[in-house]
Amino acid sequence: MYARTRQADASVAYLPAERFLVESTTRCNSASRSATTLRRTHREPNSMPELSRFFGIVIRMFYSDHEPAHFHAMYGEYEALIEVDTLAVFRGSLPRRALALVLEWAALHRDELREDWRRASQGEMLNEIEPLD
Repeated sequence: MYARTRQADASVAYLPAERFLVESTTRCNSASRSATTLRRTHREPNSMPELSRFFGIVIRMFYSDHEPAHFHAMYGEYEALIEVDTLAVFRGSLPRRALALVLEWAALHRDELREDWRRASQGEMLNEIEPLD
């Protein structure tokens, strides 16, 4: 997943959205001076860091996302939003076997998911969670 940003010279850059801190570089062109490179590091509010990856399934969590506490499980073209407390799918879907693996993983790591939800809501860096073996 990539975040699209527009640069000063009207070009478009695609930055990895899974990074908590994103560095973007823009060039300012001026007739009176040579091109200068400006570098800024900022927190991407819509970034969705990867928490874990196993058997082709990617687990992510948005910063400043809506309630209830949940995570995104992605498998190929499928995506499901799963509540942390109940492990209920409240949006989207996954193939049956992928969903079973995600629910098994989430049950093992529910406390870590709650902690990452708390950290995400406060804009803190999220912790990676061990994958399912």
